[in-house]
Amino acid sequence: MVEEEFSKKSKTKYEGIKTKRILALVVVVFVLGLFWVTGNTVKVPYTGKITEWVKEPYEAQESYQEQEPYTTTECNDIPIKYVITQSYTQDSTCIERNTCTHWTQQCNSWTWYGGCSGYTDVCDSWACSRMTINCYLKVKNIDDEGGTFSYGFKIKNMDTGFVQELGTSSVYIQPTMEGTLGKSYTTNRVSDRWNCETTQYLQVSNKRECKDVVRTRTVTKYRTVTKYQDVQKEREVVKYRTLFQDWGLVPT
Repeated sequence: MVEEEFSKKSKTKYEGIKTKRILALVVVVFVLGLFWVTGNTVKVPYTGKITEWVKEPYEAQESYQEQEPYTTTECNDIPIKYVITQSYTQDSTCIERNTCTHWTQQCNSWTWYGGCSGYTDVCDSWACSRMTINCYLKVKNIDDEGGTFSYGFKIKNMDTGFVQELGTSSVYIQPTMEGTLGKSYTTNRVSDRWNCETTQYLQVSNKRECKDVVRTRTVTKYRTVTKYQDVQKEREVVKYRTLFQDWGLVPT
């Protein structure tokens, strides 16, 4: 009986120790689990740096083109102003007469009673045997500058078709004044029909006229503009890490 009772007491004591050990182990496991969970879930703030791309402004010179007005003097050669006061025409002048067209008798001796006793044939009308034909043109300068005027002449025989160039006539005419351009032709064919014609229409000298005008030109200019470029920069930020990371037990 004593042995049985001692055995029971020993068994009871052993079971109590075992229970305490189990409870202690449970507590230790709980504490370690709580520590592990707390160390990995509870986060604490700290200041760290991050690198990021940002748009950074900077000033640059930029070229551009612009239409710019400017004043310049332009000169042009323009014909002198004129009016033709008499179109090219013609007249003729007889310069030689050697053919008689009408004879008359003139008394060259008289009788004692006053009558004519002798006669002499006298020509009282001579035909032209040689003439000069004048071709001319009259021009008036109505400009404020004097100038030279030129005109080419020719003459044509309307009966035979013969044409003779007479050359160019030139004359300097003062402002507001009138001048005559002309050429002459001499011929023995006085009975033919002649006509003055032109080989060169009226040529007029130029005067230089200048005036100020406004023109535009393309110019290159420069201006300062703000542009942006991508740059990497660091900045401090508030980060968070677990207690274990803060204590250095695990990498951040």
